[in-house]
Amino acid sequence: MKLVTTKNDNFLVTEMPTMTSLEMVDYINAERKSKAEAERLTFPCKKYRKLQHNNFMAKYPKFLEKHLLNF
Repeated sequence: MKLVTTKNDNFLVTEMPTMTSLEMVDYINAERKSKAEAERLTFPCKKYRKLQHNNFMAKYPKFLEKHLLNF
């Protein structure tokens, strides 16, 4: 994860953490794995599937389109 510093009109400096798509997939899979282990399930399983990068990239534009309309 990287820290990006930007300047805008409202604030002098804004620091935003960023992630690459590969880091995001790793994070999601780690969360799913910990949830599966907490429920004494193996990972991957039917309830907690392993996300692959190509699947993430296919779903990402649809997610953004759906959620950006709320802003």
